[in-house]
Amino acid sequence: MNNKGVKKRNWKDTVIVALMIAIIALILSGVISYINFSGRTDDKNNEPTNKKEYENLNVTDNLVTDLFALTRGNNTSLFFGTQYENVYYSKDKINTNELNVEFKLMLSFVTLDRDKFSLDGETTVIEEKDLKEQYLKIFGDNDYKAQDIKYNCPSTVHYNPEKNRFEYDEYCGGPLNYGYQNKLIEARKYSDKIEIYEKVVFYLLEEDTNRITYWKNSDCSDLILEAEIDDDFDINNHLEVLKTYKYTFEKNDASYTFEKVELMK
Repeated sequence: MNNKGVKKRNWKDTVIVALMIAIIALILSGVISYINFSGRTDDKNNEPTNKKEYENLNVTDNLVTDLFALTRGNNTSLFFGTQYENVYYSKDKINTNELNVEFKLMLSFVTLDRDKFSLDGETTVIEEKDLKEQYLKIFGDNDYKAQDIKYNCPSTVHYNPEKNRFEYDEYCGGPLNYGYQNKLIEARKYSDKIEIYEKVVFYLLEEDTNRITYWKNSDCSDLILEAEIDDDFDINNHLEVLKTYKYTFEKNDASYTFEKVELMK
């Protein structure tokens, strides 16, 4: 074979190899492009499902203040003198559906509108239908059961099955040497719930020394400030160091029920 034939064959081989390399490169490029595109699509598809849109509500809105009022009475100490004292602040999470009827009745009693209380001689009376309505308003549960309500003052609200009402004739009162101050800092409205965020500080009065101490925890640990009893205290100056608690109210038809309290970390 002459040199011209050899050169022609080598040229054809070179072209074939070049074409094969080009085809392999195109295939690899397509595979890589597909993988990258799939990854971007997955990320894009995941974003909406991982994010829930919410509307910020003013913490002074009636809806916010009315819902938060369902979690406690007007006292400066949370359920003082009962086994549920500072119940929301003693654990990282409280689910109200896990609390017993005894607590639910007590909360219904302390949050009930005072217009629902009446006098029968020297006995204070609450009609059962009014307390039950408050119970369902707060919890939306069907586990209501009428029974005596253990509290601190009065110590017991007695259930009268013959008259279908709750009664007590015990009157007491007096100052407490400890309690709490709180501030609502944010409220979020989702399609299915409302979340309310609270900052809270606990205080202890020492009347013998005319001193007052402020604490981060409900068991009076982690001191924040010590001052004179008559000194003004502004919770706004300490928000950064105070714990945040989130209260969740789930939408139930046109209303909201109290579901849980969580310590934010």
